[in-house]
Amino acid sequence: MKTKSEIGAAKFLEGYNCAQSVLYSFCDDLRIDENMALKKL
Repeated sequence: MKTKSEIGAAKFLEGYNCAQSVLYSFCDDLRIDENMALKKL
């Protein structure tokens, strides 16, 4: 199982910004849809 740090870093390296990457790693805890956290405006 990956840590939240590893998940966030992986998303950042995929091209998402820092805020999106961190939010994505906490989606389960915050009950936020993963697609919403990564949505580009």
